[in-house]
Amino acid sequence: MNNIKKFFFNGIVAVSMTLLIRAVGMALNAYISARLGAAAMGLITLVMSVYGFAVTFASSGINLAVTRMVAEAIGTGEKDKALKSMRLCLLYAVFFGSLASVLLFFSSGYIGRHWLGDERTVSSLKFLAISLTPIAVSSALSGYFTAVRRVSKSAFASVLEQTVKIFLTIYGIIIIAPKGIEYACLSVVGGASLAEFGSFFLSFGMYLHDKRKHLKNKDKNKKHTGLAKYMLSITLPVALSSYFRSALVTIEHMLIPVGLRKNGANTEQALAAYGTLHGMALPLVLFPGAITFSFASLIIPEVAERHAMGNSESIRRVIEKVFRVTLSFSIAAAVVMFTFSDELGRFIYKSEEAGMYIRFLAPLVPVMYLDNAVDAVLKGLGEQLTSMKINIADAALCVVLVYILIPIIGLYGYVITIFVSELMNITLSIRKLSLVSDFTVKPLEWVMMPLLLSTAVCSFSSVMGEHIFHADKPIFFILQIILTIAPMVAGIVLSYKGKKEIT
Repeated sequence: MNNIKKFFFNGIVAVSMTLLIRAVGMALNAYISARLGAAAMGLITLVMSVYGFAVTFASSGINLAVTRMVAEAIGTGEKDKALKSMRLCLLYAVFFGSLASVLLFFSSGYIGRHWLGDERTVSSLKFLAISLTPIAVSSALSGYFTAVRRVSKSAFASVLEQTVKIFLTIYGIIIIAPKGIEYACLSVVGGASLAEFGSFFLSFGMYLHDKRKHLKNKDKNKKHTGLAKYMLSITLPVALSSYFRSALVTIEHMLIPVGLRKNGANTEQALAAYGTLHGMALPLVLFPGAITFSFASLIIPEVAERHAMGNSESIRRVIEKVFRVTLSFSIAAAVVMFTFSDELGRFIYKSEEAGMYIRFLAPLVPVMYLDNAVDAVLKGLGEQLTSMKINIADAALCVVLVYILIPIIGLYGYVITIFVSELMNITLSIRKLSLVSDFTVKPLEWVMMPLLLSTAVCSFSSVMGEHIFHADKPIFFILQIILTIAPMVAGIVLSYKGKKEIT
């Protein structure tokens, strides 16, 4: 299978699995919010914000290091170098994963009581700590499967993880959640934590089989000096930048309930509002991004190989295709979500407030999706440090705006914060990309045409829906969405000029 076929095969596999996982995850979120309430969702989201920082520390940039090191070694035909790089990276992952696990477990009491201001979060933080080492190693293994263009294996492990998580979470909600909101939170995070072990064991088994089959070490004695130094040159800048950014994001999320209380809400109301926006509306807004996010991760090794060979013309074609496809898809998704926001909130979460936040966030969808794609290209070009500097500035701005705006205008201040920070991030990222590559933006072709097509299709569908479909019937709404999306997908496919652009 040549590189073109591998790219599209892996992209289709990654997209299919990610869509399945996100769809199931959204269904699980809807179930959790219906059974436990918005306040519990807020508490869970608060715990996961701290967990996010712990995961960042545990992985410490190892996924990108593995992807680049293995892809470059394979690109130059040095399979023995790829194997030695993997051994080094796995040791790195075990060290940082274990350190993160110990630190979170023994500091969970202080974090829960003094940082989060809620004793009910302590038990959940301790339970999550045990999953950090498997997560770090799984991150390295995922980078390997991306580098060797066999993402179906890591996707399969993710499906297993999600399946185990669903069963354990539902079991926990039924058995222990009735004891109170602390146990409700523990039932959700506990299922996620235990599921990580299943994913780890499967991924590691597939890695051992894959390396024996595809990376037979014919020259074990060949010396490859400087691997550790090269790995650290990738991981340490990313890790240090990620720590700082993740810490800022965690602070931001801690400040939201505090700001809402200053705005007049009590603890439960603050958690409920926070849970509605971050636990319901935002996951739905990001759900279609599974498609572009999956392809973006596959772009990193493609660009890294071309960059190593000095093929600037091929890189330019890849970048242009990434922009055009990402914008076409994300603009269509944004218009659909904006047009049908009320129905999405009502039918998925049974929440009018969730629908309102979906409508507010929909115009930002193209910015968020494109920002992810641009970050992937910059990482492939070796500009991961620049990308992280931009993300740190983004996170710092969020902390300042959340601290100032939310006590004054409530959760609307957070919506404004998201808009301002995302626009700043994408502007700086595109500017940097234009400086390091032969690339120019084409707004008429990439923005205006998809926007006009999507708006026309959604307007027609909305008008026709009032006369044909029943707004109170979910099955008819699903049919209306399908009939709306179909011509948009056809338009994107027809605009695709051929696979030769990714060569």
